[in-house]
Amino acid sequence: MKKTILVTATTIAMLHAGGNIHPKEVHPAASEVETLAKKHEAMTDKPLFYLSDFYAGVGIGRFELSDKQTDEAFQSNYVMLKAGIDFNSVLGLEGRYTYGYEDIHYDRGSNQSQQSQDLDAKYSNIALYLKARYAIKDFEPYILVGYGESKTTNIRGFDRYEDGLQYGGGIGYHINSHWEVSVDYVRAYDKKGFDGIGQLDDLKVDLLTFGVTYHF
Repeated sequence: MKKTILVTATTIAMLHAGGNIHPKEVHPAASEVETLAKKHEAMTDKPLFYLSDFYAGVGIGRFELSDKQTDEAFQSNYVMLKAGIDFNSVLGLEGRYTYGYEDIHYDRGSNQSQQSQDLDAKYSNIALYLKARYAIKDFEPYILVGYGESKTTNIRGFDRYEDGLQYGGGIGYHINSHWEVSVDYVRAYDKKGFDGIGQLDDLKVDLLTFGVTYHF
């Protein structure tokens, strides 16, 4: 009888104690919590537009104003200065100033009535571009679309100006976190006339640039 009472009392005590036992809470490791917090911050706290990078650079290149019909061309080499800022990882704004450091050379093409010659003339261009890019490891293809003005001095007796849409594209290679080298092409003009150089001719201005950029 005593044994029965003892077993019963023990069972009741165990059941009573078990009612107050809560399952053990499982907490993630501290490193896992930190990783999750960083991912959440990256997804929620970063705005769509933020100033992530300011950069400046210099380049050298080749200018050509050519007639699509007669193959006549005005050509010279130039130096280019640029500065820009990135809004986010894919979009930025870039300004460029291009100046021909040598006289423009005239190539007569198929126009036999003219003589090829070096002219006492210079080319310059100033433009502001919206720059869209996409990084693939250390390479960064990009496109440029913007507005600018091209100028030639003393061609056929006059200084000539044309402004409007300019567009192009290129690719950069990041040597490290600061230095980048690039090559790109810009169509700076593609209409008739170029302020009187050839009113009935279909003219275009091409700029091919090799550059070096420093990211601050």
